[in-house]
Amino acid sequence: MKEKGNRIKGMDGLRGIAIIGITLFHMFPNVFKGGYLGVVLFFVLTGFLMVITNKKKMENREFSAIKFYISRIKTLTL
Repeated sequence: MKEKGNRIKGMDGLRGIAIIGITLFHMFPNVFKGGYLGVVLFFVLTGFLMVITNKKKMENREFSAIKFYISRIKTLTL
């Protein structure tokens, strides 16, 4: 798992696969049954990226639980 700048190789591809699965499921639910798998994959990838980001912040002593939860609330309410 090599990083290029702030990006991890392969993550965009995995997110793309998840989004394609979700989209095809919504367009053709009787043909494509992988929409739910796409949602799960998307949530797992999002959680992984949050952990990696927060771990780096903790290592640099920049992490704040209050800022983290404020950011989550803003993300969920937008």
